[in-house]
Amino acid sequence: MLKFLVLSFTFNFIILPFSWGAVQDIKGYKNTFSSILPTTKTYFEKASRLKPLDLPLGTAISYDKCQEILKRISNKPADLDCGDESNNRFFQKLSTKNQFDLPTSYLLQFSGEDGESQFTAHILLDSHYKLLEATSVSFSKNNTKTPAEFSIFSRDTEGNVYENILSKNQYGKTETRQGISLSDGTIPRGIQTTYPKNKKSNTNLTTVYLLRPLETAKTVKNPFELPSSYESYVVTYENGKERCASVKIKVTDKTTHLPSETEWDKCSEAI
Repeated sequence: MLKFLVLSFTFNFIILPFSWGAVQDIKGYKNTFSSILPTTKTYFEKASRLKPLDLPLGTAISYDKCQEILKRISNKPADLDCGDESNNRFFQKLSTKNQFDLPTSYLLQFSGEDGESQFTAHILLDSHYKLLEATSVSFSKNNTKTPAEFSIFSRDTEGNVYENILSKNQYGKTETRQGISLSDGTIPRGIQTTYPKNKKSNTNLTTVYLLRPLETAKTVKNPFELPSSYESYVVTYENGKERCASVKIKVTDKTTHLPSETEWDKCSEAI
């Protein structure tokens, strides 16, 4: 059911064979990733600048027509669908660009209502039906000018992919999430989240997650597909001071957590 479209990066991985080497201690991994963290800052900043699109609706289409269009779209997430009968669907040819200046030829759209909110989703496609950008924005019926939530997924001219999500937690506090997937395969997945410490505190926590392939980096053809053997690092900051850090290494059927699986679960809770 497509009530609010979120083309979020997956956090599940399929593992292929890899020659297992010696596992470092947590200090060694922190030193290794300390040089990578600054290089991702620019990419996360680009993701954070993505804003919801405001585009006029095209021609109304049927559910079956929407299904035909979906079948033609390449590099799409498995959970992208045409919604349910309560959703409205639209399609049009147009000449515009996504937020990274990639030419767009087609626009698939959805709109509908969900309780006290209403949403609109825009899927930008190139002339070959390749997914270039997807925006979903939700408004409260009492405030149709300021988005209550939004999700933006966009691709740049180099093939890098960016994600920017704004949502509300169960206490009505704002949480943001930026995602990156670099086309050269060096950082196939990076996620940065900022969220309130708890419902009473004004202190925000920021968690940064980076995944690095253990095999030779390969060009990323589909950002929703990840390398098979990897090591990942997660660190959470409170008021700019490190609160916790942990590492997960997985190869074939072997998984190692440093300093422990409990610490990994605790530190990566926001991802």
